[in-house]
Amino acid sequence: MPDLDQKALRAAFGSFMTGVTIVTAKAPDGTLVGFTANSFTSVSMDPPLILVCPGNHLSSFDVFKNCTHFAANILSENQQDTSDIFAGSKGDRFAQVDWQADKNGVPILTEAIASFSCSTHKSITAGDHLVLIGKVEAFSKSDGLGLGYWKGGYFTLSKEREAQISSRPDEAIIVGAIMENQNGILVTSDNDKLALPSVELLHDAQARIGIKDHLNSIGLMVEIGRVYSVYHDRISKKRFIYFRATSQDINNVSLGNILPLDAAPAANWRDKAEAVMIRRYLTERSNNQFGLYIGDSNAGEVHHETQG
Repeated sequence: MPDLDQKALRAAFGSFMTGVTIVTAKAPDGTLVGFTANSFTSVSMDPPLILVCPGNHLSSFDVFKNCTHFAANILSENQQDTSDIFAGSKGDRFAQVDWQADKNGVPILTEAIASFSCSTHKSITAGDHLVLIGKVEAFSKSDGLGLGYWKGGYFTLSKEREAQISSRPDEAIIVGAIMENQNGILVTSDNDKLALPSVELLHDAQARIGIKDHLNSIGLMVEIGRVYSVYHDRISKKRFIYFRATSQDINNVSLGNILPLDAAPAANWRDKAEAVMIRRYLTERSNNQFGLYIGDSNAGEVHHETQG
């Protein structure tokens, strides 16, 4: 069997959207340990079982391998900093967050939207990770949205929901996509002016499906990614929603042309707001730090993703 491309495999694994958890335990000498994980799964209701997967690269790996109790804390959308602390901080991680001990002395993070205190049910070595199955002895839950993780970065549902609230009754809905390959982005041409591929819809609730169906209809099989920009144009009374998207077929469609990335800033764009969005996209692309713009065609706010 040929060796798999590890980088590509990691990227493929990252295509699965997950939540973010902090797994905690207490060492026999009283030291508190924890790590950030998106490998959390509910396993069984009877008995109540969950599993997490500590990697053998963790300095705390032996603690989790031999622990009798541990906890899994599901992070809220406001706990990106907490995730980063337990993913990379070398200091006293627990001094930087609010927590309380469960009956076994295992840390429970105060602001988590759910926490599970577990006794170790089974521990199985699987490659370079440990499958640690816990029996839930106690749990807590609060209202709120969880923190998501997808393709190497965090995402939150509240901003996407805010971005796609119902349109005003007098607004047309235009949904488009920023589609890139190694050489440039896909554009259409209208009287020598450039635009991103888009379609007009009756309702923004179907924005993601609508742009995907439109691109599929012209022979372009796409993966629609995150919302990138949502804005109103008060003059034209239109609402624009743009997604980042990818496709293996971008070079083989008759929809438009591939505009080289270095030519995009000076290109003759049909819409000024679209031109500004593309310049922002190129800047964020160079930093691998993409954001979500919410506003109107002249002013708004960019909510940046945190890359993990």
